[in-house]
Amino acid sequence: MVLPGLIVDISEGGLAFFYHEEDHWPQDSAELFTLFGERCNVEKVSLIPTYDAEVTDTNHPIYKILADQKGDPSKIRRRGVRFGTLSKEQEAGLETLIREYHSTRS
Repeated sequence: MVLPGLIVDISEGGLAFFYHEEDHWPQDSAELFTLFGERCNVEKVSLIPTYDAEVTDTNHPIYKILADQKGDPSKIRRRGVRFGTLSKEQEAGLETLIREYHSTRS
C-alpha cells in the first residue's frame, strides 16, 4: 500500500504526515507501506501509529494544500508513526529519503 497524504517530517525513528480523513487510514494496520521520494522508494515498511489528530486550523499551509486537492471540504488529519523493524536495505533507503527531505527544506 502506498502511504496516503503528505509527509511533513521524517527521521530514522518515524515520520509525520497529513492526510484526508476519507483516505480511511486503518487504526491498527498490519499492512506494509511504500514511502516515495524523488530519487528513492522504500518498500514494505511497517508503520506503527503513535498519534492521530484532526487539523482544525484552516489557515495552516499544509491544510490549504490538501484541501485544494478535493473539490469539497474534507477533514484533514495529522498522523505520527514510528517505523517497525527495518532491513539493512530499508535503513539505507530511509537514510536517502531523509537526506532528500532535508535538502528540499533548506
